Amino acid sequence: MKRSMCLMAVSAVLALTTFMVSPGVTYAKGSGPITTVTVSPDSATVQVGGEIQFSAKALDAGGAAVDTTFTWSVNRTDLGSIDKTGLFKALKAGEVIITATAGVKKGNARVTVIAGSATTGGATAKKVEISPKKETVIVGKTLQFEAAARDSLNRRIQTVITWSVSDQKIGSVDGNGLFKGLAAGSVMVIAKAGAVSDTAKVTVIAEQPPVQEPTVAILQIYPEKASVAVGATVKFEAGLKDAKGNEVQATVKWAVNNKTLGSVDDTGLFKALAAGDVQVIASTGAAADTAFVTVTQGEPPVDAGVNQVAIFRQLPDGKITKFGSGTVENGTVTIGGIPHPLNFLNGMKLTFPKNSLHEDITITFKLPVFAKVDDVARNVTFGDNIVAGVTFEVTVDGAVKSPYKFDIPLELTLPFKRGLLDKMGITPSKIGMFFASASGQLQNDPGITDVKVDSLANVITGKVAHFSTIVIAPAPTGPTEVENSIPQDFQLLQNMPNPFNPTTIIAFRIPEASWVTLSIYNILGQEVKTLVNSRMNAGRYSVVWDATDSRGATVTSGVYFYLLKAGGKSTSMKLMFMK
Repeated sequence: MKRSMCLMAVSAVLALTTFMVSPGVTYAKGSGPITTVTVSPDSATVQVGGEIQFSAKALDAGGAAVDTTFTWSVNRTDLGSIDKTGLFKALKAGEVIITATAGVKKGNARVTVIAGSATTGGATAKKVEISPKKETVIVGKTLQFEAAARDSLNRRIQTVITWSVSDQKIGSVDGNGLFKGLAAGSVMVIAKAGAVSDTAKVTVIAEQPPVQEPTVAILQIYPEKASVAVGATVKFEAGLKDAKGNEVQATVKWAVNNKTLGSVDDTGLFKALAAGDVQVIASTGAAADTAFVTVTQGEPPVDAGVNQVAIFRQLPDGKITKFGSGTVENGTVTIGGIPHPLNFLNGMKLTFPKNSLHEDITITFKLPVFAKVDDVARNVTFGDNIVAGVTFEVTVDGAVKSPYKFDIPLELTLPFKRGLLDKMGITPSKIGMFFASASGQLQNDPGITDVKVDSLANVITGKVAHFSTIVIAPAPTGPTEVENSIPQDFQLLQNMPNPFNPTTIIAFRIPEASWVTLSIYNILGQEVKTLVNSRMNAGRYSVVWDATDSRGATVTSGVYFYLLKAGGKSTSMKLMFMK
């Protein structure tokens, strides 16, 4: 085993890729004392003689950034040094802890300094990728750029990056890609590696332009377009938000621009009267929006071989209403404007890839049976740290199919409320999308893959293999027994999904009771985190890794290994984390 780990470490050095430093960000000043200091990146690898630019952020108790200064230090001055700007220089191979101090609060990062070359066999850079590609900065402010060099096989390689600008009167850039605006105008930042280069455009402005917020609320109709036959109906909804994006309750007036083609009642229910194109108009105060309806003499034509999807919603009182005119394969439907208690799903999207279906289906979305509605407080809770949940019931020719399996996974986007996460003490990077049982228990089902969290748009997206009940919740910690049957062999399975972000499931089987350890290692053979370290009965288990190390910090993108030991046996497999 020691020889295996040594070989792993040697291979890791040969395959090591460079890291990229995140661009600088200007934060709003917090209102309270500093409670947390974080350092970015939180871990990195560099060879002797190399440099890394670190940055730090201070937060108050409410999570707001505090404008302050930092003192930088290292625990091993023989291995590296760091200046007052956070620029670290590697002097000798070993492991160094970087510390940023603001008052009495500290934040740390770990740097592994290696003596050997971190290139991929001395490969030559064939292209350079600079990031960000386009930015705006105020005169006197700085902006951090990063650049990645790649070889002919599109592999990241470590090489010397030289930085320059097209106009030194507009701005300057140092050897680490830190740009500073000097005068108003436009300038190109250039990153060069050997004979190849890439550019980014920076617009330098004299001062921060004022934010122009709308003075009236914004109204939007869902769906925006619909096709319906004469005599049929389609239900429209109107969502009203204020200037800050918060939902607003208001009375909406409905109208059509041609009463001979259709009518609409006070609830947004449109009825088709004659063939033609008609507009449905929703208004409240000074806010208004329009939807477009095509009325056909018979059922709207559908391309041969294309399967259709009808969308309905069911409220807790049992009332079922159709949402818009549905969609088809290779189409997307966005759910919005729905009232309490399903309004937490406003912004939900379903995208059906081509060939994802082999038949026409009807989808009815509703609250899970374990959800609790409080009409007084106007909220819905799901219990057990579940942030949100929705049940999808699929019928084919009037018969319910549960679970309904898609031929190709569809893409599902679910919104989440950032304020609710803050109240529950959950950070967006820790949530995932899971199937849940009728009692609200998360299920170990690999049918949801490629999960990504967008903390700016406050949505989570994943590819879903089948429909039943799906929830947003933090990834579970500790091993979970998959089934109580006793396996015949000791086995470690490939993690799912892989590559992953933000969480992945590792499954394993042990044929007899024994002491079990399951640990994550980086490509240098260094232990990152131990997920399991306890005595366990024979059985089939799974455990979730949320891409954090033993300190709780998110690891850097790259290849990692997971090693299982039980009953005198051991085996390992490789996985990849991608931010």
